[in-house]
Amino acid sequence: MHFRGNEFEPETIGQLTKAFGLAWNYLSNDPSRAFISEDLAREDLALIILDLANAGEHDCKRSANAAIIRMRERYTVARRVG
Repeated sequence: MHFRGNEFEPETIGQLTKAFGLAWNYLSNDPSRAFISEDLAREDLALIILDLANAGEHDCKRSANAAIIRMRERYTVARRVG
């Protein structure tokens, strides 16, 4: 899977879509997520997956797992601070 700049090949977009679906399926059932907006969480997740792809990660399972970790870290910190 290759991308040109910020343009992703169709195969890569498919992997990103799968990664989002896998991660969201997990996160949407995570009780720690309940205090945030679903729309905000979905947007953050999408941006994290795009960031991972721009860094070269295109495997959907690795992307999903890394995105879940980042989301949990982000919202655990936000919950402690807020």
